Amino acid sequence: MGLASSLPAALLVVFLVHLLWFFGLHGTNILLPVTTALFLPLMETNVKAFQAGQAAQNIVTSSFFDTFVYMGGAGSSICLLIAILIVGKRQENKAKAKLGIAPAALNINEPVLFGMPLVLNPIYVIPFILLPVVLTVISYGAMYIGIVPKTIAIVHWTVPPIISGFLATGSIMGIALQLVNICIGILFYMPFVMVAEKHAKELEFKENSNSLNV
Repeated sequence: MGLASSLPAALLVVFLVHLLWFFGLHGTNILLPVTTALFLPLMETNVKAFQAGQAAQNIVTSSFFDTFVYMGGAGSSICLLIAILIVGKRQENKAKAKLGIAPAALNINEPVLFGMPLVLNPIYVIPFILLPVVLTVISYGAMYIGIVPKTIAIVHWTVPPIISGFLATGSIMGIALQLVNICIGILFYMPFVMVAEKHAKELEFKENSNSLNV
């Protein structure tokens, strides 16, 4: 299990999950047999160590991904919704963000993936795939150097961010890491939100010009 608990293994899984999601395939479920076989035993080892009063050893576990990487669902999309509410100017996008924020708080983001959409969206492909990779590195680093405790509990994937951070680590530092990751995610998505809105405005202008010329 040494390789499975490594940062390269975590990065490969996160990349593949989001690459599949980008093409409209449920990356999490497709890779579930593999990720369960690799990362659930590592999580169970941590739980047993904690129950025995020993230190948890594994950074990369099933709870690691659900708690610190997939916040709001694939693409850490709760960060996108907040970014839209902060810098977005188009009312239809703000409306979609408001509708999507409640499910995203439970890490359910199909409304965003297919309603925004993020699937097959060339503007959002970079943050959608790259942000989870970045958050994986940050979270791994925070646990590796000991700022944040390793995960010691199996937390259901629908538990909202902030609550899940505490439950997974038993520490307020788990909450702090989630807040840091969310802030980074918001900043990461902001420029792409502005580009997407500018692109939509240009398309509207072209459509209006074409209709006037008919």
